[in-house]
Amino acid sequence: MRALRAAAMVLAACGAAASLTATGALGQGARAIDAEQVLPIRGITLYRSGVGGVLRAGGVSGDVTVDLDVATGDINDMLKSMTILDYGGGSVSAITYDPADPLDRTLASFDIDLSGNPSIAELFDQLRGQRVTVTLTTGEVESTVLGTEVREVEVEGVESGVQRQRFVNLVTDAGIRSVRVNDVRAFRVMDEDLASELGRALATIAQRRTEDAKSVAITLSGSADRERDVAVFTIQEMPVWKMSYRLVLPESPADEPILQGYAIVENTTDADWENVTLSLAAGRPVSFEMNLYEPLYLDRPDVAPPLLAAARPKVFQAGRGGAIASAPPEALAVAGSAVGEAELADRGRFARVDRLGGGLAIESGTMGGSAASGETVGGQFFLTLDEPVSIARRTSAMLPVVSGDIEGERLAIYNPADNDEHPMRGVMITNTTELTLLPGPITVFDASAYAGDAQIPHVPAESEQLLAYAVDLDVLAEVADRTRTTIDRIRIVNGALDQRSNAVKTTTYSFTNRDATDDRAIMIEHRPERGYDLTTPSEPDERTSDFLRFRLTVDAGDTREFEVVEDRVVSQRLSLDAFPIERLLRFRAEGKLSQAVIDAVREAARLRELVADTRRRIEALDSERTAIEDDQRRIRENIARVGRDSDLFLRYARKLDEQETRLEEMAAQRQELTRTLEEREEALNAYLRDLDVG
Repeated sequence: MRALRAAAMVLAACGAAASLTATGALGQGARAIDAEQVLPIRGITLYRSGVGGVLRAGGVSGDVTVDLDVATGDINDMLKSMTILDYGGGSVSAITYDPADPLDRTLASFDIDLSGNPSIAELFDQLRGQRVTVTLTTGEVESTVLGTEVREVEVEGVESGVQRQRFVNLVTDAGIRSVRVNDVRAFRVMDEDLASELGRALATIAQRRTEDAKSVAITLSGSADRERDVAVFTIQEMPVWKMSYRLVLPESPADEPILQGYAIVENTTDADWENVTLSLAAGRPVSFEMNLYEPLYLDRPDVAPPLLAAARPKVFQAGRGGAIASAPPEALAVAGSAVGEAELADRGRFARVDRLGGGLAIESGTMGGSAASGETVGGQFFLTLDEPVSIARRTSAMLPVVSGDIEGERLAIYNPADNDEHPMRGVMITNTTELTLLPGPITVFDASAYAGDAQIPHVPAESEQLLAYAVDLDVLAEVADRTRTTIDRIRIVNGALDQRSNAVKTTTYSFTNRDATDDRAIMIEHRPERGYDLTTPSEPDERTSDFLRFRLTVDAGDTREFEVVEDRVVSQRLSLDAFPIERLLRFRAEGKLSQAVIDAVREAARLRELVADTRRRIEALDSERTAIEDDQRRIRENIARVGRDSDLFLRYARKLDEQETRLEEMAAQRQELTRTLEEREEALNAYLRDLDVG
């Protein structure tokens, strides 16, 4: 017994946390035995990754071969996961099973290759040289297959007038006869051995299609003098298990809500689960399929022998704890327990609803099924049902897991993104069951009526979870946002205006409780503005990854507003001429900047104006020069058309002389202005370069 308990502890990491018992008849000497006789299923563990663990355990003696039937679809998972523990000095000698070549490779090994689903013409190509009896529309023909070919045949109704058709050429006693493949109604292979090969190939295809299970033989060696304990654990594909909850809200605020939870499991195997220990794993281990059953062949390259010594082909290889005690009877119901009215009154934790939904009675103290305990193994949380479970093959079951009172508070939950007109009816529950509540749907009953559905996520023990199950039509909600930005301070840093502004966002929530009898406790889910800090209220009642939560109460028939204020500081760098001097003087009067800043801005403006004035004068000279050059081109064109002795020619000559004198004067002036501009730009840059004024 200790050995089997040790096996259970070793296999607990795989999800098998069961107390095992050695059973089965033991014979003498080496023998083959059915696994169901001495290694019955003792434990089932279901995971949320599409697999389940099966633990078989029992007692054996001597040298035995345990025959285990494994579904064909599970053979690869068996080869990947089977773990065998043989205690009492025994050992595992071998694990054997029927091999399986890939079907196409097996078919290709026959004399007639049926891999790839060949056509009649392709079969005739494989039968070249063989004697066959071909049945045509005109009768039977005994012949030898010569081969097939494709010809173009004239066909009426075809656009091109011809059509490509395949023919089979047959050698008959009367000579070679060519027959359209479409005219062949049947054919028979005359060679008995070859016909037998064809039959075996077809039988192989049929066998692969109908083969449901494989036999796996586990050979165990050990002494025949005493019984020893053996445990076998395998992983196989199984449906994902689910959780389904019911939450009953009491009529009286003094009573606690009742929570019931059921695990929904399916036994899709071909074996009955009789009195097995069922564990439900909350984790999601990595699980994958790998073809370990069928032989795998590598395609090898065909390399011709080198005529001279040469380098051969070479391929380089590339070098998210702690146990949780079982819940006491007050928190978890025990299967089949009979709880009287007096006992219910003494416990104080269990409530009773006489009528639920018009006639359905629910009593939290009696479940009529198994309860469960929880523990953490290998980083995963396991729910293990306290009582053995029996589920027939190909049958589903809904198994009681938890039932009892939990702490809960009614709330109206408002999130504008969900419904901007009404909050949702909800409840804040505290998981006092001492078990981790796993994800699943939860049906909510409010006193004696169905109230709505919700979803519950992963909820550890002693943690809170908010649930919303219906729209609260008795409460009207409104939300309004406004943002105001004000300048706090302006100073000069490194020759630029450094402006610090304060942006304040105010969100106003307004709730009108149209219920004239009951107050409303409302929880607001407020999405904070990115980059802003909460200022009013100073702290939320609760934080989540995306929301700030605030609680308030709205009296019956009353209206209440609630403001959430957030702010942030924004810094901007602006040029010194970003604001007119009049606005800077107004900021000075408001205390947002100093007189020194205004003086610095004025000095920078003076220096900047000197630079601008110099540039304007240079631009005026350049414009005048352009005008003179255009006029000179006109004069030269005209002077070429008049005689040199004319008065007009002399006039043009004097004009050109005057313009040349002016161009010389302008060139000197521009050179001087360019030097002045460089000096004034340097003076401006030197002033701004290290200008820091607070």
